[in-house]
Amino acid sequence: MASLAASCHQPEVAELGMKFMKGLGYQGIASVGFKKDERDGRWKLIELNARTWMAHELSDRAGIPLVYLEYLDLAGLPKPDLKDFRDGVRWWDGMSDLDSFWRLRRRGDMTTVQWLRSWFGSDVFSHYAPDDPWPVLRRYGYGVNLAKLIVDLLRMRVDEDDVRYLSGAAVAGRNRRAALKAEDDEKRKSAELKTS
Repeated sequence: MASLAASCHQPEVAELGMKFMKGLGYQGIASVGFKKDERDGRWKLIELNARTWMAHELSDRAGIPLVYLEYLDLAGLPKPDLKDFRDGVRWWDGMSDLDSFWRLRRRGDMTTVQWLRSWFGSDVFSHYAPDDPWPVLRRYGYGVNLAKLIVDLLRMRVDEDDVRYLSGAAVAGRNRRAALKAEDDEKRKSAELKTS
């Protein structure tokens, strides 16, 4: 899930997403997520959400009102002729981004200044609208959820999302299991020799 997203034209990704959805015979609103694999430079399918998603306001602000278009489609009403959307419209979810920033900062992948610059000037905010503060107050649990997140981040010893840690732990776990299995096998052989 994104915590900071920006609208941009990615024709290759759009083509992959449309090909995937047409292959399924899918009709309706959906989000198809891809991530570029740094190893081979290819886009890989991450997920399909056959529903609206938390950042759908980003498309509205960029000029494509997806939820409204879905309504028009379901109601059998004519849709406006929308040709394109604006690049560079930014959406930000503060709670999720604080979590992401903390993890990136611990790994040395982002500084506080870089983080502040990354979301400063965002156009759309998750759960927040100046004319309706209640959703953001509810999201933050009137401050309680934000406080819990900060405490959890400060207590975090190991970042379970850090792939470097996970791959190291998996290797260490496999090595440990292999060593324990070898030890058990040795004990079993010794016991077999004693009984024969």
